[in-house]
Amino acid sequence: MLDKLSIEINNPHSFKKSGELFQIGIPFPISALNNPDSLVLLAQSTSQSIPFSYQVSLRWPDASVKWLLLTCCLDLDAGQTITLGLKKAGIDYKPSVPADIPYKTDWNAQHLSLPDIQAKQGQHLLPLTSALVLLDAHGNSLQQSITDHSRDTVSGPMPLDLVKQSGHFSDAGNSTELDFISTQEWLPASGLLKWQLTLWNKRAAKHPGGCWDLGDPGSVLFKAMSLTIKPKTEFKVLWRSQAENDFEQVSKHFSVQQSGSACKVADPDHPAFNRNIHKNAQGEVPTWFNGCEIRRNGSTEQLALRASPEVFISGDEANSADEKSLGLALSLAGFWQNFPKAIRVQDQEIQLCLFPDQDEAYELQAGERKTHTLYFALTDAPHALAWVNAPSDWKLSHEWLRSCGYLSQSSQSLDMDALLPFIQQGIDGPESFLAKRERIDEYGWRHFGDVYADHECLYQKPGEKAYVSHYNNQYDAIYGYANQYLLSGDPRWFQLMDELARHVCDIDIYHTDQDRVEYNNGLFWHTDHYLDAHTCTHRTFTRHNQTSSTPGQTGGGPGTEHCYTTGLRLHFLLTGYEPSKEAAVKLADWMIATHAGARSFLAQVLSAKNHELKKLLAVLKGQAVSPYRYPFTRGTGNFMAALMDAYELTQKQDYLTQLEKVIRESIHPADDIAQRNLHDIELAWSYTVYLQALSRYLNFKENLQQNDEMYAYARASLLHYSRWMLENESPYLSKPDVLEFPNDTWVAQEIRKLSVMVSAAQYDTARKPAYLLKAREFLTYIVNKLESSPEKHFSRIQILLLQSYGPHLYCQEGGPDLPEKNIQPIRVNFGNVPTITATKLLMATIKKVFIGIRFFSPANERLWIKTRRS
Repeated sequence: MLDKLSIEINNPHSFKKSGELFQIGIPFPISALNNPDSLVLLAQSTSQSIPFSYQVSLRWPDASVKWLLLTCCLDLDAGQTITLGLKKAGIDYKPSVPADIPYKTDWNAQHLSLPDIQAKQGQHLLPLTSALVLLDAHGNSLQQSITDHSRDTVSGPMPLDLVKQSGHFSDAGNSTELDFISTQEWLPASGLLKWQLTLWNKRAAKHPGGCWDLGDPGSVLFKAMSLTIKPKTEFKVLWRSQAENDFEQVSKHFSVQQSGSACKVADPDHPAFNRNIHKNAQGEVPTWFNGCEIRRNGSTEQLALRASPEVFISGDEANSADEKSLGLALSLAGFWQNFPKAIRVQDQEIQLCLFPDQDEAYELQAGERKTHTLYFALTDAPHALAWVNAPSDWKLSHEWLRSCGYLSQSSQSLDMDALLPFIQQGIDGPESFLAKRERIDEYGWRHFGDVYADHECLYQKPGEKAYVSHYNNQYDAIYGYANQYLLSGDPRWFQLMDELARHVCDIDIYHTDQDRVEYNNGLFWHTDHYLDAHTCTHRTFTRHNQTSSTPGQTGGGPGTEHCYTTGLRLHFLLTGYEPSKEAAVKLADWMIATHAGARSFLAQVLSAKNHELKKLLAVLKGQAVSPYRYPFTRGTGNFMAALMDAYELTQKQDYLTQLEKVIRESIHPADDIAQRNLHDIELAWSYTVYLQALSRYLNFKENLQQNDEMYAYARASLLHYSRWMLENESPYLSKPDVLEFPNDTWVAQEIRKLSVMVSAAQYDTARKPAYLLKAREFLTYIVNKLESSPEKHFSRIQILLLQSYGPHLYCQEGGPDLPEKNIQPIRVNFGNVPTITATKLLMATIKKVFIGIRFFSPANERLWIKTRRS
């Protein structure tokens, strides 16, 4: 089967690359690979063996490999394309390990720094020391303390050391200011170091009135952060601003600083230009040069340049002709995109400034992080890191992806896809996601990677400056981008996925345990509909807006209706980026904790009062009350998806148990659907998100090979509701008078109904033609309406289509045949629809009181009261 797997590597650039690092996530069909130690990586044209290391990211229920992260380094000529393959080695195979690893490496367990590298005979290294320095808001250096240190060796014929360190920076009074996480990946065979460094404010915000503006007391201000490198001998420095340029030697007083994105819409009077995204806590946009500033011995030149600098530091020549003299090449990923950034040479040292010292202090908001990725190479070639900011592309063969279940079994050309013209807007033309970044200058260390929510400008007055509005990861844009990358292999989709995922992991998640349980580690949703974000950055509500597009709501934090984890899971599997895995799991934990309530007596009593006792009074008055704990909405659907993602990533049974509890307590195969009031579109429209999650659960159980009672229960429930939809659903805009904002976002939402129809057709053979006909009607409606829509390019519409992309291919003419699920579910008597009674509610109330007593402590009660005072 491995003969179907090919990995195409393409260098699209006009320069040669040496030792380019590739970390490639590869899926495998069930039972196809049990022991990765038996794998050999080959260049298919030459059959040359390539050293690599690997990590198993996921396993199937039979313990075979489901996803593998492969790490290797390759030399590529300008414009070169090569194809790699994997095969299983024979019994006598011995892995191709480099004959002599020339380096011995030690890490400092007390301070963050470059590792201490000692070369074996024949290598002459530049001796140096290094240190990471963080300055507080007053310019004082903070003390650094490492509290956790671990070192592991990754499997495979190419050695890779993985060193993780975490700790904090504190002031002279030993009061913790900021925390850090450091991950260094060292490849001794090639002398390459990849260093991911995260700065983290663990505090909680005060968020008065539910508003999350800059200037919150929970923020931490600091002046600068830099890695200082001090050679111990005389040295010289070469640099270049772009990989296409030649290196030049610089003086001992030199700096390059990127203080803006050099936004292509450079005219501040241009109607499309809006730099208000960079407002500070005072609501002012700082004045800075929008580009790159280069200083040489006191003279300054300013360029409207997007710099991606590489630096090469070399020292004394080798002591003999037999000894090789190596320097240190360094580069920072996303230098100009994550401005401000700087590299400085002064006073016999080199400073790599992740946050360069400037007029205004930096504000790291409560629960906010920022991760930088740095690369270093021991080499005699200054250009050794040319690939860092000009990476080559890779893609997996469609035949292999089809065998793994990620693509349709049909070889039908995507050119036949009715939605392709709308999807392609995301990467082609003036309304692409990358082009939209220019519109509000969606760059800088806090903003880069996010999506400009241009649809929020729909109701602005003509000539009014476009709102600053952030989309974060609504409707799981990360997943939509990742899915398109797998389908098309277009590297622009990979770029969008990777940049957004890294942004979400740092900025859009509230990384704290010190606030309300319903906020801690939650995902901030998009900034407020049809309003400017002002100073709330990516955190939904601002004090500058006195009204909200959400009736009755002018404040609040992370909300359970807005939780998206599937894209983060897929990003981790494709790239090995651990923060994406951590984020997906923590978001599932946040949802569980939010529904369970805080571990406090007062919290449980209040929860019982607001839920069980409220329902009890309604029952006693003879009013209709839902018997379910979880609502039939997107919030519950997203909760289910998060639990599936967390289970896949951790294999912890608790997530599966919780998932099936949620299903049991939100739907039944014999529900009286009329009582759901699904015709109330504004309140009930998102039930389709729930049914999409239920459809995914069926596939999830099939992959687990669990044809059990819960599988039968979910299948019967899906078909019960899909049959109702078959007879009752019509386009939302056929009833525009019941919609608050009857815009064409509702047209894109129809793709969810289509998705449910296609899923139901797989299980209900007798009604399959009717389901596919209904799905085709929705597809025709979407295409016809959007073709003439002036809103079709909006981010929200594009991402809605991306998130639910795929099922529509089965209902269009010329599309692939829809495979039927011929699994015969076990026969189960599901019983009656649950009912709500006064006795049940009273028992639930007593249960919460006992839970509160169990967790009672003065500290818990004080913390709960404290977090409710804002």
